[in-house]
Amino acid sequence: MTYQYHSTRLNTDFSFGKINVILGANGSGKSKLLVEIRDNAHSIFTRSANKIIYVEGGRAINVNGNLQLNRNNFNQFRSIDIASQTRQEKLKSTIASRIQESLILLDVKGQEIKSNHSDKVDEWKQNGMNGSYPERETPPIEKLINLFQEIFPKIKLTFNESNKNLSCSKNESEPYDISQLSDGEKQVISILADIALLADQDSVLVIDEPELNLNPALAIKLWNTIESTLTDAIFIYATHSISFSQRDKVDKIIALGNESNQITEIGNLKEIPRSDLSDLLGSISALLSNSKVLISEGEESSFDSIFYRWMIEENDVEILNEGSGENVKSIVSRSGVWDKITTEISLKGVVDNDYKSEESIANYNIDGISVLRLHEAESYLCIPELVVQITEKLALVDSIPTVPELEAIIKAKTSENKLKIGAQRVISRARVGLAVSVERRILNSLNDQEELEQALRTESNVQTNYALNAIGEDAIIENLNAELDAIQQAIDDSNIIECLRFCPGKLLLAEIVKLTGTRGFLDFLRATSKHYEGGTIELIDNLRVELKALYNN
Repeated sequence: MTYQYHSTRLNTDFSFGKINVILGANGSGKSKLLVEIRDNAHSIFTRSANKIIYVEGGRAINVNGNLQLNRNNFNQFRSIDIASQTRQEKLKSTIASRIQESLILLDVKGQEIKSNHSDKVDEWKQNGMNGSYPERETPPIEKLINLFQEIFPKIKLTFNESNKNLSCSKNESEPYDISQLSDGEKQVISILADIALLADQDSVLVIDEPELNLNPALAIKLWNTIESTLTDAIFIYATHSISFSQRDKVDKIIALGNESNQITEIGNLKEIPRSDLSDLLGSISALLSNSKVLISEGEESSFDSIFYRWMIEENDVEILNEGSGENVKSIVSRSGVWDKITTEISLKGVVDNDYKSEESIANYNIDGISVLRLHEAESYLCIPELVVQITEKLALVDSIPTVPELEAIIKAKTSENKLKIGAQRVISRARVGLAVSVERRILNSLNDQEELEQALRTESNVQTNYALNAIGEDAIIENLNAELDAIQQAIDDSNIIECLRFCPGKLLLAEIVKLTGTRGFLDFLRATSKHYEGGTIELIDNLRVELKALYNN
């Protein structure tokens, strides 16, 4: 069943399933939205107000094992109904404010169970002990002990009936009060007592930071246990945990950005491949954090962030590394799982030239993507004229490298790595996609199995020949010779731009940066972004114009 809610504050419509996750980075408004849902839950989910249970974020829970009644709380627990009513009045408040009373209520309910069982036994005896001996329901405190040990097998809880004290021991240690449990252990015992054992089956649970003070695996184990216990309940979590959000049980994810128009709902999670969902959720907080996002290749990189912000000259563009060029293309074109990203976000991409062939680069000729003219971003900082310009500005070294000296380094490194570069380029070209299929018109005309087999053989031969032409022995050697010849030609012609396209920029910059007096890649990049004179290096100026144009079209 789906539940609808319109937030007037955000001017946004939401739909909820049974298990929902509000996902967002710190400051995205998760907790504020969760409180809004809590306050309107009775109308959203058509449940009475006493069915709404709230677990606050940033909670600091203090519990102790003394469950004895005293003159201060005796009236509150003089009957189950009164005690339950008192607890219900606090359900939309904090779990920290009600946990001690919840533990006492578990014991009081246990006493009632024992009393009722004793009455049934007396009645059974009076009736001549006909039938089986009356079974006794497991007391709630005993259930709590069992559930807690399922999650923490090495910790044993013990309840002393005579003095009403709940204690624990670890690895056969001396018993100690539950007040000495760790923060995470206190979270677990409190949530099990207050929710798993006391919540009604049709409750609505509104939970901020379900993973608080727990490692990811433990948080998942705890809340899976709760969800399996309260099978008819509705859960709304607010978290920044990716692993918690992609659990199999989750029906709906609401991903928050910094603005209300950047909210993204992700449903039908069971239909999304797990790896795709992981990629999406791992990136979605960053994707929704700004109205402009530039997707680049590679892993998380401070270099890319500084470099591309300098190029675009806009600090409000989020730079996000997403692995391969195909990933960049999928995100920018919003294909597959990425169609979940709201169109209010301007997604653009930049792809490294890398070891790609001209045919491969042509695949990225789509709106919103720019392909670097050089090997990678670091390659632009290796342009000899730029290196000289920045080194002179910094004046950190006595001897400023000259353009011919830098060109010699670039050519030498390219020559030194020629075989590796050639091999990588051939490997890149040798990736082919194969699929045996039969046209619908042929399928419709088939009369028997023999004709089908012949059709499949024909198509298989076509695909095999295609593969041989692309990655057969002769084709591979021919491609290798062509690549090595092209690399050598660039070296012989002193074509520095082609050398910067062939040779990895990181490899070159590691040598060049030593001549500048800076401490490394990032130091030199920051100096470049501060001191570069616009209009002096055509390749850099052209890239800047191209990247800016992505957001102006």
